Amino acid sequence: MKKLVNFLISMKFAISILFLLGLASIGGTLIAQNMPKEFYLANYGDFGNVIWFVGLHKTYTSWWYIGITILLCISLLLCVVVRIRPIILLYKKGGIKLASAKIGSWILHMGILVTILFFSLGNIFAFSSSVYNVPGTTTIAEGTGLKVDIESFDIILRSDESVETYRTKAKIYDENTDELLDEGLIEVNHPMTVRGYQFSQASFGFAVDAQIKKDGKEIGEAVLFESEYVAADEDKIYVQMTKLYPDVELREDGIYNASQKLQNPMVEYTAYYLGRAVKQDLVELNKDIEIMDYTIRFKDARHFPVLDIRKDSFAIWTGLGAMMLLAGIFIAFYGPRENKKEE
Repeated sequence: MKKLVNFLISMKFAISILFLLGLASIGGTLIAQNMPKEFYLANYGDFGNVIWFVGLHKTYTSWWYIGITILLCISLLLCVVVRIRPIILLYKKGGIKLASAKIGSWILHMGILVTILFFSLGNIFAFSSSVYNVPGTTTIAEGTGLKVDIESFDIILRSDESVETYRTKAKIYDENTDELLDEGLIEVNHPMTVRGYQFSQASFGFAVDAQIKKDGKEIGEAVLFESEYVAADEDKIYVQMTKLYPDVELREDGIYNASQKLQNPMVEYTAYYLGRAVKQDLVELNKDIEIMDYTIRFKDARHFPVLDIRKDSFAIWTGLGAMMLLAGIFIAFYGPRENKKEE
């Protein structure tokens, strides 16, 4: 048991763990996080599948990153506990001048432990939600007391047509008073923070306007997101948009999506009458679909952003741990020392 403890608190073990965490964190920094699989395939080719399989698209919540972090916490906790008695004895022997370096080292280790502990608790217990809608709309962010006005959404492409970033222009208002609290651009890895709530660019989707007419008279209309539906005629008929293909190429082996640009969009849909599926097909925009007395039409396809919302109640304690870490470094290197004559 003693050998195991000595190994876990050894500098060799700590450096190895920190090296692994450093490598993982570099990957988490360089690779955009929490994006749809299509984003990684478009930007990294076949390596995008590796990123998705290994979990580099959600580095900081992957099982292997959490496992490495737990090992580091065990090592730090043992270091903190094991060093208490020697520090006390050293202080009694020579006072603060003799023990300051050891005290600084102890505070440094405690600071790292506190930082990791509350950072992890923040991830586990943080408020987490999302908001989405088409540009030009204002949506209440449930549970936050805020509402989001999505002014525009753009997919920024590189010269080779691969995706560089997603960009949402938004304004954040107080839900009750309509006071403008902040406005600006929300991009991948560049969130907007309002009242402790962090709004991050998470993903995107497609939406269309769906219209249902009966005998030439409009009886139902709604903005449809993928997998949503619009009902009409006392719910006798409803239409679900299963999927939208933005740039369709029809081939013998099936449907091929050439890009994420809305260049040749087609809608895959299912129509139901009295709860029974009566038609399922792929249709172009602005083309009438005739079903009995009803006429269905999809029009005005566009992208919409999905914004993640997060609030970490433990952020202050995480910051306290970081301050302890810095204080430990300062005391360890610049604290009071006995001069050579006294030694």
